Amino acid sequence: MPLSSGRIPARLALLLALTAFLAPAWAAGDDAQRAGQIRAMTQNLYIGAEVLSIAGAPGLCELMVAADAAVEQVLANDFSQRAEALARLIAAESPEVVGLQEVFQVILSDPQTLTPFHFDDYLGMLLGALGKEGANYYTAQSRMSAPIAVPADSDGDCDPQNPDLAAADYFGTIVDRDVIICREDVACADGAAANFQFNASANTPGGPIVIERGWVATVATVKGRAYRVVNTHLEVNGSASFRTVQSLQALELGATLEALSADGRPQVVLGDFNSDDSPGPVDCGGFQPCFSGYEIMAAAGFSDAWLAQNRNAGDGFTCCQDVDLRNAGSAHGERIDQVWARGSVDHFGGPEVRGVRARVLGAEQADRSEPDGLWPSDHAGVSADLVLRPPR
Repeated sequence: MPLSSGRIPARLALLLALTAFLAPAWAAGDDAQRAGQIRAMTQNLYIGAEVLSIAGAPGLCELMVAADAAVEQVLANDFSQRAEALARLIAAESPEVVGLQEVFQVILSDPQTLTPFHFDDYLGMLLGALGKEGANYYTAQSRMSAPIAVPADSDGDCDPQNPDLAAADYFGTIVDRDVIICREDVACADGAAANFQFNASANTPGGPIVIERGWVATVATVKGRAYRVVNTHLEVNGSASFRTVQSLQALELGATLEALSADGRPQVVLGDFNSDDSPGPVDCGGFQPCFSGYEIMAAAGFSDAWLAQNRNAGDGFTCCQDVDLRNAGSAHGERIDQVWARGSVDHFGGPEVRGVRARVLGAEQADRSEPDGLWPSDHAGVSADLVLRPPR
């Protein structure tokens, strides 16, 4: 799957210049000497199906059948009841800020008039469910990807020998978003957001598809201390091409975080990084040297909250449940969702990040939805209590 922007070799300079991006850059901030405390959470909501399978369809008819199957799986993995399960988890945890990924809009439209007849807004559904739990949150910042629309054949009348869009029974459109929500008593302002320059893309029988990803940021003030909170979703690591995109996105994120550090505030970065702390080189095919998103965050001086706490806390696995979310026991076997923290460059004495307590949420039988017993998402959430030294 090729990149949708630029030529990979042109970005080798960014990799080689990473240490320059990580050079200290800060401005004077709050001079109060007490350490700040914040509880932050990351959660991938999961669209409800493996939509990348559509891109591999060999022909138009196969694409339309695959699109219909994906839509049926999304609807079966009913987000309305999963939102209620997720809301219970978030309400019980009560984090000040939550970074959400795969916050989709799912739209089904008539193929002739393109009039929508089905619309799911995952963000609105989750915020509504949180309100019912007595946990009021608001949207501090969001980022939207370009819509991806594909034709779907629900009655199987597309003739592979004579494929025609006229066989489409509806169009399925998805819009991905990354969102930061803040608890109602937390002031979040000074938002920022951007899509990455490099994204994965594919040519399909229904036209080109670009999988846009990016980041969102806000400044959250908790108990008088201001933090720069960033949320992101990096590309998956399923192939050399995808790993190349992930590496380039992570480098861009690292440069952005360094630029944002000029305000002197401690930084908390939430997200689905699609990589973990496994040692060893990353195979990106012809693009070398190549580093995972995890390696780049660590090189940038961020502390992985899960590893910063007691090392006996468990494996911390967060991914992934079965596509239909109905597997009997949790199938998590990777730790790819993380909470990262980096104190201000010039901070008062002691470790920059300390007092860490991290938890995995949504992987217990009691967390499943009602009435269908679905896992809340294919990913678990991660919540972390952080004590961060203030800037000098």
